[in-house]
Amino acid sequence: MKKTRQPIPAGLAEMPPGPALAAVLAGIDPTRLSGLDCLTVLRAQHRQTSHEAARLLAVIVEVARCDIGPDDQLPRMDAPDEFSADEIRGALAWTRAAADAQVSLGWDLHIRLPQVLTALHRGTIDLPKAKVLSEWTSELTDTQAHHICDELLPAAPDLTTGQLIDRIKKMAIAIDPDWAKRRYETAVRDRTIIGYRNDDGTANLCGYQLPADRAAAACANLDTLARKIKRAGDRRPINHIRADLYLAMLDGSYTGWAEQAIVDHMLATARTTAHEAAGASGRSEATGSRRPAAATHTAEQCDHEPSGNKPVTAGTRRPHHGQPAQRAGVEIRAELTTLLGLNDHPGEIAGSGPVHADLARQLVAEQTAAEWRYAITDPDGRLLHEGITRRRP
Repeated sequence: MKKTRQPIPAGLAEMPPGPALAAVLAGIDPTRLSGLDCLTVLRAQHRQTSHEAARLLAVIVEVARCDIGPDDQLPRMDAPDEFSADEIRGALAWTRAAADAQVSLGWDLHIRLPQVLTALHRGTIDLPKAKVLSEWTSELTDTQAHHICDELLPAAPDLTTGQLIDRIKKMAIAIDPDWAKRRYETAVRDRTIIGYRNDDGTANLCGYQLPADRAAAACANLDTLARKIKRAGDRRPINHIRADLYLAMLDGSYTGWAEQAIVDHMLATARTTAHEAAGASGRSEATGSRRPAAATHTAEQCDHEPSGNKPVTAGTRRPHHGQPAQRAGVEIRAELTTLLGLNDHPGEIAGSGPVHADLARQLVAEQTAAEWRYAITDPDGRLLHEGITRRRP
């Protein structure tokens, strides 16, 4: 069925956000608009969304300030406290970081930058630009921050967030030459390392707010060594070499190794990986195995391991110069039958989540000094008995 064009109301381009604009937008079918009318509706919807974002922040601030007391007296704290975000994260099913961030932003705009909150409420700027103005003026005095916001808010609707940041930087340095130094030092004090899983089962490991000189030196060192390995004959993409080096240096695999030993081991690993990939199509799979009611296995790196009690696992790779690559403690949980190759049930990295069977077997094989524990369960998975193994399989 052919659709007819829907005209948009006169004055929509100038209509301020609020209940009236929301009602008008609710009656518009975007599939029946011309190209120019679609742009007008897009801008109007953007104004309304910014307006609603300001209202949401206002409610978040009030929830954060709510105190214990009779409801009819509307008890409020003077400012949010360390537990203020808990009610918000519970009500909206947010993470703690997300709830804390929204409380901080809402309170900062409410107390320190009310003109930014007003612009957001009017729909002249959006939430990303409000965040930029809040974050990038945080190390300035209130007077300095107000001056910059008053100067930039008229131009902000036509600026990208990147352009807005550049203008704030220039104005802040002109007002306070030490601003950039203070901001840098404050950020470095919050430096941290964060690791998290992706939806596809891989993981990211990132450093934040690191000293710029040391981060640059670390990148240069990693890149130099990766290029040496590439020139020595490693045919993998350079990014794969960098990533493998990055992890091996952080997990302790190459602690105390000379540079040439690292190069040799990386080349040997690349050749082994290529050989295994070439033979993967001919690998047979075990079939017909039954899931045991009991056995699970945990391998965790220990500082002290009794002599003669090393795990006997197929596929442990050692560099050709004889020194084992030992990884720092990674707790792996897997069925014994999975480790023996009798099934491909997933394993688990404690505190992180499930991993596929091949990766579980590889991780166990690479940990040459580890404590092995057993757990016996009933058919429903309830724990019956557990302990430390006296001998390795």
